[in-house]
Amino acid sequence: GLFSMPYCLLDSTVITGSLAFVLVCSLNIASFLYLAEACEHTQLFSYLDIGRAAFGPTFGVVAQVTTSFYALGSLVSFLVLAADCLVGPDTGVVALLAGDDSFLGSGSTAARAVVLYALTGIVLLPVSLLRRIDALKYISIAAF
Repeated sequence: GLFSMPYCLLDSTVITGSLAFVLVCSLNIASFLYLAEACEHTQLFSYLDIGRAAFGPTFGVVAQVTTSFYALGSLVSFLVLAADCLVGPDTGVVALLAGDDSFLGSGSTAARAVVLYALTGIVLLPVSLLRRIDALKYISIAAF
């Protein structure tokens, strides 16, 4: 994902890493243009509908499942990043506030699990259950 890009560039040369980056960006642009063209021609605007129109009903389901796995991977990446920012050794906000001698300051797997379950139950679950996303417009403005 996006957060692995610096590590990948570190392990490759500047030229190889830059060429790979340009190639991936070009492929993303091409796929977006093809998807936009398919939407324009079919007047369908979901992965499921476009997959069904192009390749039949089975492929529509495959496209939807693939999108779901991509979203799940993004969620896992976000949770790993959140755990590092909250409980990571020498970088976690909760770990720094709690101190090195406390359970949360240890940065152990159990401490990460406790903090991530709390984050999920207190913040992520209520936000994901909102009926309308416009309730978050002020938070988006503050984050910008």
